Amino acid sequence: MGPAPGSTPRRKRRRRVTVVRLLVWCGPPLLVLGLIVIAAITTRHIGMRRLAAVEAAIAASGGITTLDGYLALAGDVDTALQEDFWTWSQGFPSTHQIPTIDSAETQAWLAGPTGTPFPDEARAALDAHPEVMRRGREFLANGSLRLSAFGWAGADLTPDASLEAIATMRIPSLHTNRELLNWLALRALVEERSDPWLADIDRLVEALVPSGAAIDAAILLSLGSTRDLAYLACAIRGHVDDARIQRWIAEVPRHREWVADGVRAERILFWGVAAGSDVTSLVATDSWATAVAGRVLDVWNAVALPHDSAAAIDALHRVEQRLRGAPGARMPDVDAISEDFLTPIGASLFMGFEGFARAALAGEVHHRAVRCAALVILESRRSGRVPDDEAAFAERWPGRLDGEGDAPPLRYERLDARQFRVSIDPDAPDSDLAAGKSIAGDSTFGLPAAEITGVFESHDVGIEVRLPEWIALDE
Repeated sequence: MGPAPGSTPRRKRRRRVTVVRLLVWCGPPLLVLGLIVIAAITTRHIGMRRLAAVEAAIAASGGITTLDGYLALAGDVDTALQEDFWTWSQGFPSTHQIPTIDSAETQAWLAGPTGTPFPDEARAALDAHPEVMRRGREFLANGSLRLSAFGWAGADLTPDASLEAIATMRIPSLHTNRELLNWLALRALVEERSDPWLADIDRLVEALVPSGAAIDAAILLSLGSTRDLAYLACAIRGHVDDARIQRWIAEVPRHREWVADGVRAERILFWGVAAGSDVTSLVATDSWATAVAGRVLDVWNAVALPHDSAAAIDALHRVEQRLRGAPGARMPDVDAISEDFLTPIGASLFMGFEGFARAALAGEVHHRAVRCAALVILESRRSGRVPDDEAAFAERWPGRLDGEGDAPPLRYERLDARQFRVSIDPDAPDSDLAAGKSIAGDSTFGLPAAEITGVFESHDVGIEVRLPEWIALDE
């Protein structure tokens, strides 16, 4: 008898057909998926090797690459003092606004006749919250206060801290530090003697050094400029010890150091830790959409984050080395980083730090220009004249306008018997620190005299001064 219908041979043929159809339908997608997985694993492996090579090269050059090394930079910290200051700073009046040293009301008072009362509104702001400000001075007088992130890093972080812990670490308050410095600057200007208040300003700025985070460097650039204007205003008023003014004039710019320290902290704290972290811990998952986004980010980070971290860490280290003046160091090529599709975050971050380096360069120029202006002010009080031209300035203070190393040169102009300016040379050569945007283009040299209603007009790369009428000059 032959096999019955639906017997085993027929069923076997049908199963074979089914298997073949499944292979035809599912085989190519599975093959593609397998190739994608293999490519992803290979890409991640290459990224990890790239990251390890970058960090090994930094360590070999003497750079710090670990949280252990970062925390060691903090040195000895008075934990109790830091906690007391933190509590005090959190209670600092958030709406309290002290007039700045270059505000219109302050400038008008400084330009006015000697003995003119300080404006009522400004005086009220200056005299508000006396106990808060007195306590702020006590903290500064201690001498051990650390106002950078290093002041609290040891308490907030451990050597194995997560990216989430780093994202929530305590950092200094721009508002508190700025308003405290503005208050000290005005006190230095209006009190009988400027020296005690300028000494507190010095302590405040120095307490932020070294930068323990990028925000520290940003605060230093801002407060450093305000400090310089406070010294300049006090030099105009003349109620400050000459030795203190001369020490300030002799200071060398530290802006590159400030920013280099901030860049180093950013490299170690965020990118060094991010390379081995689950960054999706920072992504909210309170809806299905964000949950799906988190899982997609998981997959992408597993593949691309080592490359992104390697690119960012290498770029930031190059920025740091360039700012520190390492032999042969140059700013990284942001276009080359941007062309790598695996490093989109690293490229965008680096572009932000390009501007940071430019700000350091401009800050240095401002530092030098303000001190040149102070020399002219002191000379005018002594001799009754300001230098007639740039040649006279250079003869009186040789080398002051020249830039050392790659620092751009300055120019001096006498605009009339009472008004002069010091600004960057508009023909200064471009620097790679300027991120392709020459700061020389911001020069005011050769422009018509500004209509200054007060005493000085400060800008990023220079300053213009009009000596008040109460300073006797040979006009």
